[in-house]
Amino acid sequence: LAVVAEKTGYPLEMLHLDMDLEADLGIDSIKRVEILAAVEERLPGLAAITPDEIGTLRTLRQVVERLGGGPDRGPGGNGGGKAPTGAASKTDAAFQPSSELAGAMARSVPLAERRVLRMQACPPLAQGRLPGVGSYLVVDDGDLAGALKRALERRGATARVVPLPEAAEAASKSSGEDLGGLVLIMPRSPSGAWTPASEHMLKDCFRIAAAAAPALNSKPALLATISRMDGRFGFSGSGYNPVAGGLAGLPKVAALEWPLATCRALDVAPEWSAEEAAEAIVAELSSPGPLEVGLSASGRVTPVLQASPLEGRMGVDLEEGAVVLVTGGARGVTADCARALASGFRPTLVLLGRSPEPGEEPAELQAARTSAELKTALFRKATAEGRQPRPADLEREARGILANREIRQTLAQLQALGARAHYWPLDVRDAAAVKAVARRARRELGPIRGLIHAAGVLADRRIEDKTAEQFDSVFDTKVQGLRHLLAALAEDNLHFMAFFSSVTARFGRPGQSDYAMANEVMNKTARLEALRRPGTRVVALGWGPWDGGMVDESLRREFEKIGVGLIPRETGAASLVEELRRGAADEVEVILGSGFAQAMPASEPVEMFLRTLDLETNPILKDHVLAGAPVLPMALMVEWLGEAARQGSPGRRVVGLDGLRVLRPIRVTDPAPTIRLLAGAPRPDGQGQVVPVELRLGEVLHARAEALLAEEWPEAPGIEAPEVAITPFPLQGEAAYRQYLFHGPGLQGLGRIQGWSEQGLEATASRAPRPSRWLLNPPSARWLADPLILDCALQAGLLWTGAAQDSPSLPLFGARYRQYRESFPAKVRLVFQVKSSSRLRLAGDVLFLDKDGLVASWSGLEWAVDPSLKAAFAAGSLAAR
Repeated sequence: LAVVAEKTGYPLEMLHLDMDLEADLGIDSIKRVEILAAVEERLPGLAAITPDEIGTLRTLRQVVERLGGGPDRGPGGNGGGKAPTGAASKTDAAFQPSSELAGAMARSVPLAERRVLRMQACPPLAQGRLPGVGSYLVVDDGDLAGALKRALERRGATARVVPLPEAAEAASKSSGEDLGGLVLIMPRSPSGAWTPASEHMLKDCFRIAAAAAPALNSKPALLATISRMDGRFGFSGSGYNPVAGGLAGLPKVAALEWPLATCRALDVAPEWSAEEAAEAIVAELSSPGPLEVGLSASGRVTPVLQASPLEGRMGVDLEEGAVVLVTGGARGVTADCARALASGFRPTLVLLGRSPEPGEEPAELQAARTSAELKTALFRKATAEGRQPRPADLEREARGILANREIRQTLAQLQALGARAHYWPLDVRDAAAVKAVARRARRELGPIRGLIHAAGVLADRRIEDKTAEQFDSVFDTKVQGLRHLLAALAEDNLHFMAFFSSVTARFGRPGQSDYAMANEVMNKTARLEALRRPGTRVVALGWGPWDGGMVDESLRREFEKIGVGLIPRETGAASLVEELRRGAADEVEVILGSGFAQAMPASEPVEMFLRTLDLETNPILKDHVLAGAPVLPMALMVEWLGEAARQGSPGRRVVGLDGLRVLRPIRVTDPAPTIRLLAGAPRPDGQGQVVPVELRLGEVLHARAEALLAEEWPEAPGIEAPEVAITPFPLQGEAAYRQYLFHGPGLQGLGRIQGWSEQGLEATASRAPRPSRWLLNPPSARWLADPLILDCALQAGLLWTGAAQDSPSLPLFGARYRQYRESFPAKVRLVFQVKSSSRLRLAGDVLFLDKDGLVASWSGLEWAVDPSLKAAFAAGSLAAR
C-alpha cells in the first residue's frame, strides 16, 4: 500500500487491499508495472509476477497474495472476502503473534524512502546586493556584531548593534519602513559547552525574530542567523555547542511564513577573526545562494540530501535482554517502534512517558469500550457517589482510562513478542527524575545498552503568534530532555542512540519554528555523540509524517493536498529497526519518508494557466497515440511545468527540473480534458530559486516536479560521455520507429542511431519547430527547453528495451534535468547510459552534446517495461502511418 500511495499520489489512509486496480484506483498496466518494479526492488525475495500475469490481477489483495507465492486467482478468485488465515486484524484487541512470526512480519514490511545529509560545495558567489530596504538590526554577541556592522556600512547599508536583552524591544518598535533586516548571532563557544544558558539564548533569538515579524513581513527584508560551530554545520563533529545548530531551524520556517523576506542561515568557522568572518558574511548575504551556507577557510558548503538505501551490512548487535530506554511513552508511534524492537532484538524495554503508571481499572468501567461509553459509566459512578462532575472532568478521566488501557495492552504485546517490558512515568524535563530512572534501570534490570529519545509535543503557531509557554513546551521536551538523558547516561556503554527528529528541521514547516529549532539541536548533538562514542550507532532520524501519532485528520488532509505521503506505522517501525541493524556509522542525519522534495509549501499552489487537450488546439498529440488514444507526452509536461514556474517568477530562466513524477497518464478524450498548471511559492536555492509545480486534471494530481530558476545559465560540468555505441543498432529511421516505437511523423526526431550495447545507446536528434507549429495559442512563443529533443531522449530508452529485452517501455520519472544554454542546436548527440535494468524497470541517464560540449543532462530517468504494450505500440505505429 505504501508503494501504491507513493507512485499514484493517493493518500495512504484511503487505500485498502480490496480496491479494484482499474475501477477504484484508475491504475493502468504501465502504472502496475511501475508499482511492481518498486516492490521487487524493496523486497527482492518475493514471488515474481510476470508481465503477462499483471492484467489478470484485479485487486490489491490479489497482487499481495500472488507476491506472497499464492495462486493467481484471476478475475473469479478471492478478490475480496477474508484476509489470509493467520493474519491479525487491525481491530484485534490482543495481538499476540509468536516472536518467530513477528520477525518474519518485520522483514516483509517495506521500508521508508531514505536519504542522508551530506555537505556539498556551493557554486561561486554571484554578483548581487544586500536584500531589504532600511537599517539592519544586528544583535550583539560580544564579538562579531561590531565588525559586521562596519562591513555592512562599507556596502552602503546602515546598521545598528543592539545588546541581546534590549533587542526584542528594539525590534518590536521598528516599523517596516525603517527595518531592512535582522541579524541574529549565536556567540562562539570554544569549549563546546552545552548549558541551560545557551538554550535561553536560543529562545531569546526566537523572541527577537517574533518581535520583528510585523516589520520583516511587510516588505522585502532580510532575516539572517549566524552560528559559529565549525563552518560546516557540525560536520566536523567536534568543538562546538550543538544548541547553536538550532538557530538554523528558524529561517527555514520564516522563509515559508514570511514570503517577502529573504531568509539565510550561515555557519562561520570559529577560528576566523571577527573582521574575516564579517567580510565573508556580507559577501554571502549580497549574493543569491542556498538558504544554508557554511563558511570556512576550506570554502563555502551547503547541506544536501543524497539517496542512500540501506545495504546488507550489520550494525548494532544487541544481545537478547539488553536494557533499552525509550522516551515518548507506550502509546501511538512509540508503541509501534517498541513492538518492532521487541520483534527484532527481544530486549528489555523501559518505556518512559508522562502518563501515570497503569493501575487496576474499577470493575464497573471495564465493559465500557468507547470514549462515549466510558463517560456515561463515569457519570453514573460519580452520581452514585454523590458527585456532580463537569463534562471536562469526564473527558479527562475517560482519556486517562483509555491511555491506561493502551499502555497495558502495549506491555502485553511486547511480552508476547519475546521482550521484557516496563512502563515508568517520567517527565524528561526533570533532570533529577531522569537520573533516578537511569539508576533504577541499572539496579533492577542491568546495564543500559540503548536509548531512543522519541518524546515530543507540538504547538503549531506562526512565529509572531507563538507564546513563550508554547515554545518552551515544544523545545524543552526535545532539547532539555536530551541534555538530561545524555548526562544520566554519560558513563554507560551504549550500543545505539536514536533521536527522533523531523523533516521540519530540514525543510521547515509553517507553524513549527520551535519544533524545527529543537530538532536541529538534536541533529547536531547526534554528530557530537557519534564522534564521542565511536563504537555506538548514533543516528538522528528526520521522520516524515507518520500515519498516526501527532498527525490528526486536518494535518492528514493538508499532507494529501501537497502530495506528501504519510509513513505507515509498520513501515516506520521497521525502518527504525533496520536503521539500527544496517545504518553506516557516518550516516548520522537521515531523512525518512517520501513525497517531500526540498520543502513543504507554505500555501496552496497558484494556478498559472489552463490548457484544453483537444487535437485541434494541440495537433502534435495526433503523433503520440497509444492503443487508439492520444496521450500527453512526458516531454511536453516538462515544457508546461517549467512554463508554470517561469510565469510565477518573471525574469528568471528555467535551468532545471527535479523529481518529475508522472502519477497517472492524461489521455485525450471526448469531451476534451482541461489541465491546470500550478506553481507553489519559490524558495531560495544554491543556484537561484526552486518552485514546486504541478499538473492537475480538476483536483486530481497527474504530475509534479520542482523547477529550478536562475538569473544566469549554469556552467556546464566537464563530463566525458561513456562509450555505449559498441555494436550497430539493428534498425534505422522509419524501420526503427515501426519496430520499436509508436510515434508519428511530428515526433520522429531521432536521426542516425550510432550504436548500442548493454551499457546504453547513442543517436542523433533534431530540435522541434517553433511552438506555433505544434500548438495553437502556445503558452509561450519559444520553447523553454526542446520537447522533441527531450522526447527523443525518452525514446532512446524505448529503443533499448525493445532491442535488449524484446519489450516496450514507457517513461515515468526523471530525477534531475539541467540545461546549460538558452536553446538547443539544430542537432544534438544523445548518449543514453543504462544504470540498471530488470524485467519490469529500466533506469538511466542521458547526455545532450554538440561540438562545443554539454548542452543539457537528464539523470535518474526511469521507464516501466511491459511486454503487454506491444499491441498498444503497434496500434500507435499504425495510426502514425
